[in-house]
Amino acid sequence: MSSSRRLRALTRALEDHLVKAPQGYLLGDTFLIDLEQPLGAGGQGAVFRGIHINLELPVAVKVFGADEIDSEKMVARFVREARILAQLNSRDVVRVWDLDRVEAAGCYYFVTEFVRGAPLDEAAKSVGRPLSEEEGLTACIAAAQGLANMHDAGILHRDFKPGNALWLAGTSRIKVCDLGLAKESGEDTMGLTVMGETFGSPAYMAPEQARGARDVCPGADVYSLGAILHYLLIGEAPASITTLQELLQGGKDFIKEMHEKLAERKVGELTTGLLVSMLSRAPEERPADARAAIKDMEEVLGKLGRPPVDLSRTFAAAKIKEPLAVQLTSEPGTLWQPPISMHGSAGRFLPDPGDTVRLQPGGETQKSGDDEPGFETQFWEEAFPVLKEERKKKQSGGETG
Repeated sequence: MSSSRRLRALTRALEDHLVKAPQGYLLGDTFLIDLEQPLGAGGQGAVFRGIHINLELPVAVKVFGADEIDSEKMVARFVREARILAQLNSRDVVRVWDLDRVEAAGCYYFVTEFVRGAPLDEAAKSVGRPLSEEEGLTACIAAAQGLANMHDAGILHRDFKPGNALWLAGTSRIKVCDLGLAKESGEDTMGLTVMGETFGSPAYMAPEQARGARDVCPGADVYSLGAILHYLLIGEAPASITTLQELLQGGKDFIKEMHEKLAERKVGELTTGLLVSMLSRAPEERPADARAAIKDMEEVLGKLGRPPVDLSRTFAAAKIKEPLAVQLTSEPGTLWQPPISMHGSAGRFLPDPGDTVRLQPGGETQKSGDDEPGFETQFWEEAFPVLKEERKKKQSGGETG
């Protein structure tokens, strides 16, 4: 099934089993999510914008539809990703806040902080040219901070690429995300392997990982970091590798091609030497881990005599992914309490789309007139008093106008 068809099926399942609110869909008693404009989709899941209702904080909700073959293994990987993120207490790795499932829809989800900004690949493309040495090194040093915290905790990312590094708008910070293939050093994840599946992104994958080595070390993530630096400085991943076969057949020609392209870009010998080291086919010839790579990149930047750049200026033209902006509580100090009737049949008591009814004494219902709020409006105004205030303001404005 294609990603677009999976996304449509996943969205329909959520729409059928979540309670529809005026400004989105309720996910449990805590979160409201927007299903109309996904932040991203791929594989068996998608990421949606949302908001923590009582804290009024924007969130991102990653949803996984367990409807494919080997779904038990995929669910296990999804749950592992959330739990690994929860264990990492790093400002440079996206934080996770909740993990749960919508059983009736066959979906699992976890909730993370919302990062207002853009993936590093999209931010880099917005510049309209390959980055300068100081820009590329600054970005990779920032991206490596979260990776270093992971390595310090004994965790390998195994799928580090520009799309899994989120630049924070207005800053020079970058957060690591998407730990779907992460594992602890020495951990055996063979039981989570799906037959015929390719792990990682070939263009940014270390050769030993492509060969299926079970003893992959932090050096594999360092290779990915070097591939990101290559992408930022040249505008493409090393040798434009797109398949595992191309990766395994790489070697001298790939390094020779890289030298030629770096020379065309007038990238200096220090940065070129650093890239050769980080992209070595032999893990032992690379910096040992992300912390060592940061030290090497900072040293090269220092020898160039150039300070780190302000990435907020470099990526000023990037299209920012904005959070969901919704106000749900009417007064500071009030917490939202769902109406009792919501704790029943997952919203099936609500009128069908297009029907507007209101409750009459004795439990009878009738169609609402244009001048009175219908049952659905009354229901949501009970849930969110701020909606009632908004309706009254509109009515008042209409009368005075």
